[in-house]
Amino acid sequence: MSEIQGRSAAMPAAPENFVLAIPVGLAVAVAGALAWAVVTVVTNFQIGIMALAVGYAVGRAIKAVGHGRSQKFGMLGAACAFFGCLLGNLFSAIGIFAQQEHLDIMNVVAHATPDLLFALMKGISRVMDIVFYGIAIYEGFRFSFDP
Repeated sequence: MSEIQGRSAAMPAAPENFVLAIPVGLAVAVAGALAWAVVTVVTNFQIGIMALAVGYAVGRAIKAVGHGRSQKFGMLGAACAFFGCLLGNLFSAIGIFAQQEHLDIMNVVAHATPDLLFALMKGISRVMDIVFYGIAIYEGFRFSFDP
C-alpha cells in the first residue's frame, strides 16, 4: 500500500494546456448560460445563484482540462464566467420576451436587432446582478488554477 502511495506522490503534474482551456471555458459558459435561461424562463424568476453556478462550473472545467498553475488561467476563468453571466441574462430575456409575446424563440433570435437585445437586457437587469456577477467572476478566477 505504501508503495502505491509513494508512486502517486512522485508522479509529475500534468502539463498546462491553456489552448485547450479556452474553448472548454467558453463551451461551459455557453452551456451554463443556456441552463440559466431555461431555469429563468420555466420558473419566470431570475435566480442569482445561477450566476454562481456558471462561475463555479467554468472555473472547475478550465482547471480540469488546463491543469493551470498560473494566473492566466484565472483571468480566462473570470472572463468566461462574465461572458456566461451576460449570455445567461440575454438568453433569459429573449426566452421571456418570446413567451410573453407568444412567439417562437428561434423567430425572435432570427429577427433580433441590437436595439431589441439592448432593450431586453435593460428590462431584465437588476442592480443586484452586479453582486452575483462579481462573485461568479471571482469563482471563475479562483477555481481555474492551482496557485
